[in-house]
Amino acid sequence: MKPVYEVRVWHEDDWWLARVTAAGDGADPAPLNALTQARALTRIESMARDLIATILDAEQSTFDIETTYALPEDVGELLCEAKGARAWLDAAQDLWQERSTVAARALTAKGYSLRETATLLGLSHQRVDQLLRGGDDLGRSNVVAIEVRARGETGSVAGLTRLQALQDVDVVLVFRASPATGGPEALVKDVTRKNNLQEQLRAAVNEWFSRMHQPGRP
Repeated sequence: MKPVYEVRVWHEDDWWLARVTAAGDGADPAPLNALTQARALTRIESMARDLIATILDAEQSTFDIETTYALPEDVGELLCEAKGARAWLDAAQDLWQERSTVAARALTAKGYSLRETATLLGLSHQRVDQLLRGGDDLGRSNVVAIEVRARGETGSVAGLTRLQALQDVDVVLVFRASPATGGPEALVKDVTRKNNLQEQLRAAVNEWFSRMHQPGRP
């Protein structure tokens, strides 16, 4: 695994500045606190990579960087929400394709025709044909969906109208495994680890609901 350097980027006057703020496990700490700058944001990452490579006297391909942007709080929150929504969309798309392919294979294996399978899945028969001919790497999916049932007041989250009555709330979590969890193969194949993650997520969601929907909370 390549060493990773964390780089913090911010805007000051007419310049974008980048400082190496941390070095991952096994990384040479020599570039720490090194600073570079660029007029254009599009160049700042390449400038940071060049800075680290120069200090290490190494090729840029031998290390990775993780960039964090320091932005005004209001803009930063909007950017975080936009990126989170995009990550959720990508994960949901991956999960949809995987589950649709598995369902299509199961239906055709039971003797349903291509058009019958397409009707049941709500897809065109051409799309089902594509799913059946692809998806050879289904066993390596790094997307997991978990359904959680929590009880509490539904809150004014994402513009929803607050309801005062207590009721059950179903939450579907879609998340993508990262290298920190051992990679997608480890997550999918290690049933014990997957179950533990599911239980941790369920507990976290229930705790969130209990905090968000306490009586008298505005």
